[in-house]
Amino acid sequence: MHKKSGFIPFAYNVLSAVPTQNSIYLFLYFFNVSVSGSNSNIKNLDVKINHKECVSFVGNKGSGKRAILELLKRTTKPDSGTLFLDSKNIFDIDP
Repeated sequence: MHKKSGFIPFAYNVLSAVPTQNSIYLFLYFFNVSVSGSNSNIKNLDVKINHKECVSFVGNKGSGKRAILELLKRTTKPDSGTLFLDSKNIFDIDP
């Protein structure tokens, strides 16, 4: 378990921010996602995360971990590419 203060509540808030519309989604798919910012740079990320699959993003400072969480929370949009929950663009789903 990660012992950094505030990590677990932050992760829970991110997961609870993903829209569900009373539905169980089968996968989350980052399709050719690119994000550039002052602290991170993600280029052409292609990741499919299946239902009930546990995934960790690890890396050095500025490698894009927080940017991925911000995309999931929908507080930022990718410069290019799309995030899908099943076949729906995550930004087209009502919160």
